[in-house]
Amino acid sequence: MPDLIACPNCGTRFEAGAVMREQVGRELRQEFQAEAQRQVALAVEVARAEANDELGQKNEELRGARRKLEEAAREQAEALRRQRDLEERQRLAEVEVEKRIAAEGARIREQADREARERAAAALAAQATAMDKELAESRVKLADAARKEADLLRKERELADREIQSGLEMEKRFTAEAAKIRERAEQDAAERARVEADNQRLREQEQLLRIQGLNRTVADLQQKLQQGSMQTQGEAQEVTLRNILVDAFPRDTIEDVPKGMEGADLVQRVADAAGAPVGVILWESKRTKHWSDEWLAKLSQDRTEARAGVAVLVTQALPEGIPQFGERNGIWICSWPHARALAAVLRSGMAELARTRLAAEGRGDKIDKLYAYLTGPDFKNRMQGALEAIVTLRSDLEDEKRAMSRLWSRREKQIERAETGISRFVGDVQGIGALPADAMPTLGLELAPPALGAGDAEDDADAAEEPAREPAPPADGTLVEILFALLPEDGTAIGNATCQHQFLQAARDHLGRDLIEADYLQCRDALLAQKRARKGKGRGGSVARV
Repeated sequence: MPDLIACPNCGTRFEAGAVMREQVGRELRQEFQAEAQRQVALAVEVARAEANDELGQKNEELRGARRKLEEAAREQAEALRRQRDLEERQRLAEVEVEKRIAAEGARIREQADREARERAAAALAAQATAMDKELAESRVKLADAARKEADLLRKERELADREIQSGLEMEKRFTAEAAKIRERAEQDAAERARVEADNQRLREQEQLLRIQGLNRTVADLQQKLQQGSMQTQGEAQEVTLRNILVDAFPRDTIEDVPKGMEGADLVQRVADAAGAPVGVILWESKRTKHWSDEWLAKLSQDRTEARAGVAVLVTQALPEGIPQFGERNGIWICSWPHARALAAVLRSGMAELARTRLAAEGRGDKIDKLYAYLTGPDFKNRMQGALEAIVTLRSDLEDEKRAMSRLWSRREKQIERAETGISRFVGDVQGIGALPADAMPTLGLELAPPALGAGDAEDDADAAEEPAREPAPPADGTLVEILFALLPEDGTAIGNATCQHQFLQAARDHLGRDLIEADYLQCRDALLAQKRARKGKGRGGSVARV
């Protein structure tokens, strides 16, 4: 049973070891907490040193206990500095302190009992009173030290709280500032994105407007061309057909039907070798994609009004049953390649009919027979056989012309590469300085043909470069306008090769059509016939606006 001590004043009995353990344990716990911070630990050590000094003067035993407590405190401070297994060491220290306090209390009690037994009850009471007084003073000093320690802890907590609060406020300010910066950056990025998007939309809108404007321009141009295509194509067809007839039959009189008057396109007044009229051929040309039977009735009426013996319809779209040429309802029908041959045959028949009429004047039956022969199947078959042979020959000729054109183009490029290589070689040698400038002949003067005179250069160049071509059907009005737009407005001549390349590319880009050289030559001849273009000089020929 633990020893109890009676209070001399009130007589209350209490266990001295428990009181000491409670006080010392509280002190140690406070010291361990204070040692976590350097300033607090120093203040506690000073306070405890002062208390230990005062207690040492009063009681040797208490000084020994204080030394042991200070040693334990130092051990605990060392453990705190290492910051490892703090709680375990604290628990062990508390257990150790309790053991030491219990041992020291037992020793003090034994000593007090021995002295009390030796000095008597009065001395024991005096000793107990003195010890109680000393303990009370120690408790006061310890309480004062505890208050100081509490004040230091409070100040430390306040300082830590202020530091934490300051850090939090600083962090809040940094966070707010960062948020503002991010918000401004996002706003700037959004503004830049919006401006860029607006600019992109503006550029796209401008591009769309330009494309729409170009489309409208092209549509207007095509509409204008289509609106004027009937008259333009008609005039071009008439000019082409008239040129064919004039070139083939110079003795005949080719008359144009005045514009605005109804009727056919041309009237051919056939004359024989002596210049005497032998008949009239009425010509009408059509360039459409589809055939119409109404043309025959109208042309038959026009033939009657013009008092022509024969009417010919030259058309691109042939009716069913007539692959190349033929006769239907008293009207001769043919395609463009057969126009000249059919005219020659009809003209020959008219001349023969005139000679027969003149030789056998009054012999109406023979004339009727001859007319029946001209309009009969035998004459048609013979003429068809002759024209088919002509068509075959013309097709072979066109194939040979295209093959020779490709061959000439390849040879021309090879010659140009050879000339370029030789010219560069001569230039390199002369650039080195090994030879004077006139030591080697000029390549252009040696290889080029003799210079042409100013008056005949254009005709000779065209005659040398372009073989004679058969008259072609009228060119498409849209293609003619595209070619005319490619020619420089200032009248500068452009080479046929360059102009042809640009023309074929423009037709592919704007119309989606793949054309050939014959299409270019056809459109160029149409411009020349319309007096809107002229031929220029050059080895390969050139063309320019008038």
